[in-house]
Amino acid sequence: MVCFGMMPTSSLRMRIAFGVGLFIALAVLGFVIGTPLALAFLASLLACTLLAWREPYLVLYAWAPISLLIGWVVSLDTGEYRIGEQVLHVYAEISVGELLALSLIAAWAIRLLSYWKGRKDLNWKPWFPLAVPFALLFAAELLSMFSPAEPQKIEVIKHAVRYVGFIYLSCIVLVANFVKSKKRLKPVLAALGINGVLFAIGGLVTILFPNGSFGIGRAMPLNILGVNALGGNMHSLAETLIIAMGAMLALGSITKSEEQKEWIKISVGLMFIVTLLTFSRTAWITLGFAFVVLCTTVWRTWWDQHRSSIIAAGILLSPIALLMVIYTLSSGAMSSVDSRNTIAAIGFQAFKDSPWLGVGAGGYLQLVGNSRAFFVQFGMAFDAHGIIQKIAGELGIIGLAALSSIIYAAISLARQTYRSLSHGRNEREAFTYLAVLAASMFLFECFSTTFWSPRLWLPLGLMVAASKIFQEFEREKDPDFLRDANG
Repeated sequence: MVCFGMMPTSSLRMRIAFGVGLFIALAVLGFVIGTPLALAFLASLLACTLLAWREPYLVLYAWAPISLLIGWVVSLDTGEYRIGEQVLHVYAEISVGELLALSLIAAWAIRLLSYWKGRKDLNWKPWFPLAVPFALLFAAELLSMFSPAEPQKIEVIKHAVRYVGFIYLSCIVLVANFVKSKKRLKPVLAALGINGVLFAIGGLVTILFPNGSFGIGRAMPLNILGVNALGGNMHSLAETLIIAMGAMLALGSITKSEEQKEWIKISVGLMFIVTLLTFSRTAWITLGFAFVVLCTTVWRTWWDQHRSSIIAAGILLSPIALLMVIYTLSSGAMSSVDSRNTIAAIGFQAFKDSPWLGVGAGGYLQLVGNSRAFFVQFGMAFDAHGIIQKIAGELGIIGLAALSSIIYAAISLARQTYRSLSHGRNEREAFTYLAVLAASMFLFECFSTTFWSPRLWLPLGLMVAASKIFQEFEREKDPDFLRDANG
């Protein structure tokens, strides 16, 4: 075993500093979420942390698909807490995916601090991809507290930490530092794909038994024991399936088993059909975008060879398009469009009133709730249906500039990686799928409300991780920085 004195002092200090920094981040996140007073939650976190410390990659593979289940939450009513003369009623709510992410962060910190002996490798050194653009978005959120709308400063700070900070730490930094080889990338992609297949099968059940009895309906998330794990309607199902299809296609590119490739094609076909049968307009737009991009890149030869057959298949599927038109013209769909337009108009007005700083981070829902006209016509308030109007209304021009910097950095990384990978390499095809998936999810979130969830940012994190993996030569030994000296 290598003694402590052989490790460079600066490297040791960096490792300890980063480990302590992770613990500080964990404590801040816990405070913002409202968990420090919930003993049951702390006990759950401790149990998950012990598991993550012992089997970090196993927990990672479980976290990836579970992070998409935003409807699977742990709710804790912690009762009253007295501070001087003030009595607070504390309520904590966190998704199971977030619980696993917190446990992985804690286990990462423990390993950094406990395995500092006997390590000569530098694999432990953290990587912070896209740090500058995310820091700009974080700063834009904090600056919004000075908006003329006078938002509550503590709520703005909590929103910045709870969403921008946590999303970056879990979906970008955690993924980029844990997934350092194909050996780690493949199980993550497989877990996401299997998750999609299971929900696609559930979608088929809801098509055949829409109200618990036999009939023909629209693909919706299937409740399990009365819980809607996806936390939404057909749009949530479609979003989850699109992520799973992208993951499966990337996995199929780098797997060597022909049998696995065939099963992957079958699973992607199943998820594609179910996604169409959700009749989610956003999903159809996203699928159309992804299809066009792929036909101009990795599917170019296939498109040239089978163009006539593909067009014929499209004609055969035209009855589904007719059903989409019928759904679009229905009263329910038209009401949904009207409500979204009204919400967007409210945000646009807020942007005009405060073009630089918006109304403050997290203030969009309250903004809509304060509109009596919206309440009279549509009922309870909804959040912005689109990340552009969300950022514009809450953070103004500064926020839009920060978001644009993230998009620019992601596009630059994708372009540089795509050009560096030679034609014909399986890695180039796999990376293309992941890049298109990341772009597709951003397009999806231009019409949806799950912008501050891993459904948008996890695909970006996987693209970033794959970029580094595919541009490096495969190591003879997997660079597992989470193992001890004897691991």
